[in-house]
Amino acid sequence: IKLGNITAMVGQVVIIAKGDVTQTDTSSITSQSDTSVTARCRDTCSPNVYYDITLLNTSNDFSNRATVDDELKITGKDVQLGSGDQINMGASTITGNLTLTSSDTITDNGIATVTGYLSATTDANNGVIDLGSLAVDGTIGLNTHGTGNATLVNDNGLTFAASTVGGNLNAIAT
Repeated sequence: IKLGNITAMVGQVVIIAKGDVTQTDTSSITSQSDTSVTARCRDTCSPNVYYDITLLNTSNDFSNRATVDDELKITGKDVQLGSGDQINMGASTITGNLTLTSSDTITDNGIATVTGYLSATTDANNGVIDLGSLAVDGTIGLNTHGTGNATLVNDNGLTFAASTVGGNLNAIAT
């Protein structure tokens, strides 16, 4: 499915596809509540088949600044997400790699399970990465802008890819 502009000022955005999810080069997704994107074949496929999600436009806005609980919940294979605002990951299942790029902060409220690698980048001046509920099997790459801090907790050890954290790094493997 290829998405055009989506604006939801009230209520959730829920996208369910049995195939890849992308967006046009000039489109944006604006959600003032939770956003859920699922790219998966479950009922007619055995075993479950997951598909790619590529929503990289920096004009995307998955967050209402007045409410910090807005979550971005993802189910897919290789997932690439970009936002001109903060990204707050909710409970998610990624069977491949997860790439997050935010012009603000990157946080989480639920466990993001990632079979492959995680790459998280903030472009904002002193942007913060605070991911305390990770289940990443692969490497983790963190890039903050300026003096941004990074905090993460992963349930499966920690193997860092090339990373640049201008502020403090607090990393815990449970």
